[in-house]
Amino acid sequence: MGMLSGGHDSSNCEPVTPPEGGAVATVDCTQAITPGGPAFTRYSLFGDKATLDAAFEQAVRVNSELLECPGSGVESPSTWHYTETPDQVAGQIACGTYNDNADVVWTHDENLVLADAQGADLEELHNWWLEFG
Repeated sequence: MGMLSGGHDSSNCEPVTPPEGGAVATVDCTQAITPGGPAFTRYSLFGDKATLDAAFEQAVRVNSELLECPGSGVESPSTWHYTETPDQVAGQIACGTYNDNADVVWTHDENLVLADAQGADLEELHNWWLEFG
């Protein structure tokens, strides 16, 4: 539970058994307690980067529509980085819609984590990701 984004902890997250396909562990979280946070987020931990990348591609494929992440100027999917290390890719990200909900899917390559967050408003959800993701 230590790798969860802001607003998620053991009070609003539960392990999924069995884990999502190919994952070592999966956790489902309800409404984040942080402002603008997602209504639902699924986090999955993978054993290697190839499996993580395949899971990201699958998660992106099921989106109803892929959109530019607000303020990014880049089509989804794309890579992301920390401000302090702009030349070092930290993971992948895609923004879009899934079942009429705003959806942000991202990986954190160093931790081998895939997260898929859904909420009512894409801009709020993406802003939450920028601060806590």
